Amino acid sequence: MSQVLSQSEVDALLAAVSEGEIGADTAAPAASGSSSPSSSSSSSTRKSAVSVDDRIIVDYDLTSQDRIIRGRLPQLEVIYEKFMRAFRVSLSSSLRKIASLTLASTDFLKFGEFINTLPMPTCMTVLRFGNLRGSALFVIESKLAYALVDSFFGGADRPYTKIEGKDFTQIELSIVKKVVDLAIDDLENAWSSVEKIGCAFVRTEVNPQFVGIVPPTDVVIASTFDV
Repeated sequence: MSQVLSQSEVDALLAAVSEGEIGADTAAPAASGSSSPSSSSSSSTRKSAVSVDDRIIVDYDLTSQDRIIRGRLPQLEVIYEKFMRAFRVSLSSSLRKIASLTLASTDFLKFGEFINTLPMPTCMTVLRFGNLRGSALFVIESKLAYALVDSFFGGADRPYTKIEGKDFTQIELSIVKKVVDLAIDDLENAWSSVEKIGCAFVRTEVNPQFVGIVPPTDVVIASTFDV
């Protein structure tokens, strides 16, 4: 049985417990009713329903991540504003032409869902934060990667029309690595007012299935920038 409680239902449940309307005598029949062999083997964290006096008691796993809490992160937005200002200047100086950078969206989603949205091939750089736990991904989609390579070699910033099935060459990966190094320096400076993250390059992957920095069910923050 899969059921997700709404916020109003959770508030009503907590209010009933605090007022004494739901107590140990209500929960006891549910425990005694699960003494059958088929019920005893079920996990305590699994959602189940037991009928007691024409009422349905549902066991709900509060640690489940079926519901993702969404909200604004003001400090992260300030960090991104500093990063965009600095990276815009760094990228423009490196390309010798004006580059624009805007924050398109910041989403909360499971890592597996994020990976499934990435096309093939995609240039993904794994970053390690020395003073923070875990890793981060700096993703440059293939159209942007080829446009950067074209621009570095004096082209018109137009990527290939057919990208599917084309792999990155070592020269193209080295150009992308140069852009990533610029971003790492600007990202460290943007975070410096909050935390010294000690950002470092780890490796580059082109297949999204080979990037397993966290389990697919973990919730991550994915921020998308338009360049």
